[in-house]
Amino acid sequence: MNLYTVIVYVLPAGAHQVEEIEAVNATAAVVQLRERMLLTREECEVVAVACGRVLFECVDAKEVALAPYC
Repeated sequence: MNLYTVIVYVLPAGAHQVEEIEAVNATAAVVQLRERMLLTREECEVVAVACGRVLFECVDAKEVALAPYC
């Protein structure tokens, strides 16, 4: 088992979900998250899957253009 950081866009909620999941591969990690959240394939869009733990950093919105929220 490997640790993956899974980032998905959840269509019913209109929001992103980021979770660390242990799975045999990246696809299994996404499927595991989707099933745990009781979502269909169409309701859970993969944004990214990274191997291991991902640490996010804040940026100064006054200095850079941020993508809009949906």
